Amino acid sequence: MGVADRLANRHFLVVDDEEFIRTLIVRFLREAGAAGAVEAADGLQAIEAIGKSDMAFDVVITDIKMRQMNGLALLRAIRTGTHGLKRNMPVLVLTAHGEAENVAEALMLDADAFVVKPVGNDMLIDRIIRVLERTVPIRSVASYGPITTTTTTLSTRISHSPVAVVKEIESGQVKEIALGDVRENSILTQDIHIGNPEMLLVAAPVILTKAILDRLKDLREFHDGSRLSVVEPRFSSAAPLPA
Repeated sequence: MGVADRLANRHFLVVDDEEFIRTLIVRFLREAGAAGAVEAADGLQAIEAIGKSDMAFDVVITDIKMRQMNGLALLRAIRTGTHGLKRNMPVLVLTAHGEAENVAEALMLDADAFVVKPVGNDMLIDRIIRVLERTVPIRSVASYGPITTTTTTLSTRISHSPVAVVKEIESGQVKEIALGDVRENSILTQDIHIGNPEMLLVAAPVILTKAILDRLKDLREFHDGSRLSVVEPRFSSAAPLPA
């Protein structure tokens, strides 16, 4: 199935306070075969557009830094179901260099994918197709309300006990592997940091699900995880943790 076929019946909401960026993204979507795209200049307009629309948006594409209501507030509103928003609505976040803290918070709020500006056609459509095919699992409403980059990390918000993961680390062989070569469900044994000054992005130990690995690859320009310290998956009783 080609790109045009995958996007033929899909509708998108593009949220950015720069008209040029919105126009560019809408053009990319239409050229790729999308059925429709609605524009909003900030989070408040986006929520209004969702409420007024007769159609369900397949993906929300949002910038982070915007006046009135920024992308993080919009993402949190979606994940908490504020204003009756559909909580599992896929959200693709646009970000720029120097926004490490915002990126870390968007990851914790379960953004489905990231595109680093400047926005390129191929990269954008690739991320959109991935999101349409496989969304990130979301958690309870209470999990998203108190999130801040100083109190929560990707692994500390996982509700499962890490005991089985620790046992796997103790019984396995730790390897340093390039991010692109890390196998799904490998166990991360060393923290991943982001930004300058450094902040914690992913705290070990955690099982690197497909969803986590995809987003780490989206953000490879931001963090120190070009090579990860992991224990590779093997047949065991340790079940993969959710993304």
